[in-house]
Amino acid sequence: MASQLNTGVPANRLPAGKNSTAEKLLLAASALMIERSSIEVSLSDIAQKSGVNAALVKYHFGNKDGLLLALLARDAATEMSNLEYLLSQPITPTAKLKLHIAGIIRAYHRFPLHEPADPLSAARDQRRGRR
Repeated sequence: MASQLNTGVPANRLPAGKNSTAEKLLLAASALMIERSSIEVSLSDIAQKSGVNAALVKYHFGNKDGLLLALLARDAATEMSNLEYLLSQPITPTAKLKLHIAGIIRAYHRFPLHEPADPLSAARDQRRGRR
């Protein structure tokens, strides 16, 4: 994809590689959000989980919004790559759609990051161990 996501952070400060400090921060942020079923995680918690200084969040991403945008960009790029691979497979369009929808359902059940809109949903989620 030719367009670049503008996070307001200079391009030279966005995550460069799998072993970079920025990547450690992204992995920690993602893991905490999944563990807590919420995007409400503090920068200090992210830094502690990643094992790096909290000031490096601001250095690499500018602020928490920059980190969240970088996380979204990383995950969206991964999903686009997966979708492009699926589209290139020599199977029928119906089979491609079924595989894609099955993947979405699996991802939702594996990582149900949502805030229930009503008390009944919250109670049901609590019984299922999601909270």
